[in-house]
Amino acid sequence: DVYDDVRDEFLEDIVTPVLVGSGVNLALIGILIAFFLWPISRLARQLESRSASSLAPQDVRTPATEVRVLRDVINELIGDVEDVLKRERRFADDVAHELRTPLTTLKIELAADPPDLPAVKAEVDRLGRLVGQLLTLARLEQGQWRQRFEPVSLDAMCARAAERFNERFAAAGMTLAVSAAPATVRGDATLLDVLVQNLLQNILEHCPAGTAASVQVSPPGTAVRLIVSDNGKGLAEGLGDQLSGDFTRLDSKGEGLGLGLAICHRIAKVHDAALAFRAHGSGAPGLVVEVTFPVDNDSGRSRQGA
Repeated sequence: DVYDDVRDEFLEDIVTPVLVGSGVNLALIGILIAFFLWPISRLARQLESRSASSLAPQDVRTPATEVRVLRDVINELIGDVEDVLKRERRFADDVAHELRTPLTTLKIELAADPPDLPAVKAEVDRLGRLVGQLLTLARLEQGQWRQRFEPVSLDAMCARAAERFNERFAAAGMTLAVSAAPATVRGDATLLDVLVQNLLQNILEHCPAGTAASVQVSPPGTAVRLIVSDNGKGLAEGLGDQLSGDFTRLDSKGEGLGLGLAICHRIAKVHDAALAFRAHGSGAPGLVVEVTFPVDNDSGRSRQGA
């Protein structure tokens, strides 16, 4: 009898509450797990249901920090993919747009009897320059140039570029002056040389005879500034801000820089530099292109010590 009484009390006072409590705890744990896993399940369903062309960010709200971190990482990845696709579309558009005009001209010239050989040669040379520009832009899109960065003497580079362009400016009835203070930036010498050449080439292509152009490099301070200016016809009002945009591209047959603008923007971007187009502050005609580089403190100190 005593054994039966102890057993009944044990079952009633210990075993039954433990079993009931365990069941309640398991139910609560199941509810909590479902509560925290529901946003992940919703996120998975959204990813499964979206099309390959959809790059809209995921909108899953949850108090769970881990799920929010996962959502933000996925959205960041989607944004990177969208940027890559935009660059690829822009590159394909640049290729089609820039090659169309010289190819059409070549077709017309070769169809003439007899063909205009000097015009054909000029268009072939133009195609060669375009292919070189396209190769540069394609390499820029790969984003691997920072591995080759080193201190570059910007003033010496501008002096060499101006020396190469002097004869071409003289043949076009223009003048080119250089005023470069000693300044060093960290970057890729090949890309920076392409940047300067594109800006000078733009003056040759879009400014009339009698234009005076200048290349200036400001002394290092809080920043190093490369300024390429001219007193040509300039830009329409408000177009300078438009050209300063990263994804702006204008027709090379009109008043814009065409493919060279896209390359200049990309070169400035990989060097953490700002590219701006503006009119002369004095109200004089012409265009001022300013590239602002961050100061390379280590190179600056070593050059001053030398």
